[in-house]
Amino acid sequence: MYTRGESISAPSRQGANFSRFAGLLCLLGATFSQEPGYSQTSAPNTSAENKPYRELSALADAVRKGEVISDCRISGADLANLLIGTEAGTDSAHRLSSGIRVQNAIIEQPVTIIDGNVPLSVTFTGCVFNGDLNFDDAKFLHRLEIVRCHFNGEVTARRMSVGSDFVIRGATFTSQNPIAFSNAQINGSLILRNARFQSEKGVECEQMSVAKMLPCRT
Repeated sequence: MYTRGESISAPSRQGANFSRFAGLLCLLGATFSQEPGYSQTSAPNTSAENKPYRELSALADAVRKGEVISDCRISGADLANLLIGTEAGTDSAHRLSSGIRVQNAIIEQPVTIIDGNVPLSVTFTGCVFNGDLNFDDAKFLHRLEIVRCHFNGEVTARRMSVGSDFVIRGATFTSQNPIAFSNAQINGSLILRNARFQSEKGVECEQMSVAKMLPCRT
């Protein structure tokens, strides 16, 4: 686990295996905070606060049509079912290119995908997760992208695998428990830009493997 004050350099070769997270945070523009008495940061601008929940059938229909799921509230259970229950289908080329895209949504209750397969690429933009997120042993077969999202609960992704790039840009993780990516396997690039990790107990990233490292951009 990374604790404040450590200085660790990440290897630059492909196929690097990182036993600490500090090097990635420094190299790729993320911020780590371990101050006691943390407070939740302000949520992204979202128009979903007063919207009703969007049902699973409507979510799945939007994905089938290649639409962005936006400006709504979603239960954590429905989101988990959408991620693991949406198959590529006969129009897989189109579906794989658009994937599952969720924007300006508020996700209530925990999102749990333990040892499940997510067959489409996934993008969350400007979303607020108000429950815990458990991706332990989840297998994202394609790209996973998190942009300007806020996570206000426990986040665990131990042994998670991502078939392509794993992107975190402008996201904030706030938790009293460790933010855990131990033994995760990223088969593309790990891209962190302006990400903020706020946890009293640190970030766990032991034995996380990343196939490709990109040069730092500021």
